[in-house]
Amino acid sequence: MLRVGIFGYGKMGAMVQKCALEFKNLEISKIFAQGEDEIFTTDFEIFFKNCDVVIDFSLANGTRELLKFAKDHPKNLVIGTTGLSENDLKEIEILSKNMAILYASNFSLGVALLNKITKECAKILADFDAEIVEIHHNKKADAPSGTALSLAKSIANGRDLNLDDVLITNRDHKRQKNEISIQALRGGDVTGIHSVNFFGNAEYIELKHSAKDRSIFANGALKCALFLANKKTGFYKIEDCLGI
Repeated sequence: MLRVGIFGYGKMGAMVQKCALEFKNLEISKIFAQGEDEIFTTDFEIFFKNCDVVIDFSLANGTRELLKFAKDHPKNLVIGTTGLSENDLKEIEILSKNMAILYASNFSLGVALLNKITKECAKILADFDAEIVEIHHNKKADAPSGTALSLAKSIANGRDLNLDDVLITNRDHKRQKNEISIQALRGGDVTGIHSVNFFGNAEYIELKHSAKDRSIFANGALKCALFLANKKTGFYKIEDCLGI
């Protein structure tokens, strides 16, 4: 039985705990957060001692604290926190030499496939204008979303471009050649909608993914925890877990 620890107990942490009940080969052993039940703790040593893999859906600063402790106390980690900086991601890659870490901005099978298709489309439709639109609920802290940024990177990779050189998140000028634009909309209780748009002359292609419930992300993260169960070291992506 794989012992899974949940780091952070917001909406996603609670959903991971709920979805774990459907898995017969793992259990939620500890939750790093304030709580009245014995399963909760705010002591890193107790938390790490009582779990084999940690699933992190906290905030960026929380993830940094987790990585800081894991540096001297290696533990396999599934990280789904968005809003991480490039330095954070570099730190994750460095730490993965001593533990297995899987990082994903989105744990949906559909989004993983969308990234793959997006890269291929960007390569084939090299002369088409690429625009991304993402919609989330009005409580989401970061914009653009991590998923939208991953889609933008897929476009850039498909076209051999440096994303930093072509990414636009707040257009106030006429569209330039090779620009990859992300428009972020926030409202209501939308779980997540991402569309990748390719505009050519007299034709338009839209690739779209809609998430109806957070359970798809929670189930994906739990499957990733099982994937890491027997891994010693390495930096993994959602595609590695899903085999696509």
